[in-house]
Amino acid sequence: MKRYLTQSEINHIAGELSERASDGRAPDVVSNKMGTYFGPARDVAEDLYSVSLNNSQVRYISKLAQIGYIGIIEQVKRGLS
Repeated sequence: MKRYLTQSEINHIAGELSERASDGRAPDVVSNKMGTYFGPARDVAEDLYSVSLNNSQVRYISKLAQIGYIGIIEQVKRGLS
C-alpha cells in the first residue's frame, strides 16, 4: 500500500539518521557521495514506518539528516569548550 509520509514522520526518520551518524552506526549518512546515503535512509524508513522511499524522498530526508548531524556536532563542540 502506498501512502504519503507526514512531515512529522519525515522529521523522525531524519532525526534517527542524524543520531545514527553521530554515534557511528551509519556514517554513510553524512557522506558527500549521493549513492552512499540512499541505503541508510531507506533502511530507517523501512524499520520505523514499513515504507519504501523513492529517490527524491531519500535525498530530502538525507539532507535533513545531514543538517541535523551538523547541529549535533556543533552542540558537542560547544559542550566541550
